Amino acid sequence: MKRFLLLSLFLSLFFARTTLAQKNTISGAMIIHNTDVIKTKKEISRNLFLMGEAGLMVGEIGIGHDIMLTAGYRFKERFVAGGGIGYFGCYDYSYPGFLIYGYGRADILKNRKITPYASFYLGGNIPWGVYISPMIGVRIPTSKSIKFNISTGYVAASVMEDDGWESYVSSNWSLRIGVEF
Repeated sequence: MKRFLLLSLFLSLFFARTTLAQKNTISGAMIIHNTDVIKTKKEISRNLFLMGEAGLMVGEIGIGHDIMLTAGYRFKERFVAGGGIGYFGCYDYSYPGFLIYGYGRADILKNRKITPYASFYLGGNIPWGVYISPMIGVRIPTSKSIKFNISTGYVAASVMEDDGWESYVSSNWSLRIGVEF
């Protein structure tokens, strides 16, 4: 009889079905503790900051545009620091440039549906020189994870004249529209 009980206990342990979602399974009058937990969804950090912007400029370059992709880290829900890449161009005969910049932003008011902010871009307009852009704007949430940004400000960028020999720093007013993830 002892052999039969040991054999049935062994077979019940061998053929017991347990799933990862269950913590306790009763099988053959024995409790099996399953403590394995598998994470099925990869969680994205709430502090990760991703933004894409497109802007229209008017000033010394005539009419121009810029497209910017920014990634960063959010500190204490009000401050963002990061960097990005972009494209800077104008519609007349000046040459375009490619932007590499550092980014900083501070939300002016905390916990508002429409949040005003101040941001600053500092970097280079490759291959011509500097790119500086202080901006003020508002962030409007459209869903839980997507926010719509509208900002305006000043853009100073080194550009090359159409003759290819003379570069200068242009002063421009800019209006940007962006999406933040």
